[in-house]
Amino acid sequence: MIAKGYELLKMVDDGKITDGTIVKPIGLPIEYFYDGVAFWQYEDNKMICKEMRASTLLGFTFEIPEKENKKIEEYKTNYTERCIDVEVRNKLNEVIRAVNKLNEEREISEKETNCMTD
Repeated sequence: MIAKGYELLKMVDDGKITDGTIVKPIGLPIEYFYDGVAFWQYEDNKMICKEMRASTLLGFTFEIPEKENKKIEEYKTNYTERCIDVEVRNKLNEVIRAVNKLNEEREISEKETNCMTD
């Protein structure tokens, strides 16, 4: 995702940028690491003690990595199952499908929200 500096700061306020997020200014060989409080310059897989001010961030356009949304695999077994095992497996798979559906709905909602800012 691409965002301008003010959009990046708005995403922080909205909680869409979380601890550990690394953003990269387009056209610069550096990255910034968000620690939940501030953005820090990040080079060679380590933070550099240089906090970036909001006014500095406003001047850049950033590439923000998309969050991975991994689906949970349904439970399967290779062993002979008793009736109770089948019931437990079916209930577990029902929960897994519900979680995957919620994740998909959240992802669609986030995309619709992000389209409004593009």
